Amino acid sequence: MAKFTTGAIVALKSGGPNMTAGTLTEAGYVTCFWFDQNQSLQSVTLHEDLLVEAVV
Repeated sequence: MAKFTTGAIVALKSGGPNMTAGTLTEAGYVTCFWFDQNQSLQSVTLHEDLLVEAVV
């Protein structure tokens, strides 16, 4: 069962910006999206075990 749904607000367990979760793969990876300080869209693919649901 997936820890997060598509569109959930997540963050790295170690800290950093809040990100929007994309679709979770069967292998447990999720692509996360956020806007940097220049309002440029950024993305990274991480294993779901590295993420927590963000408190907003």
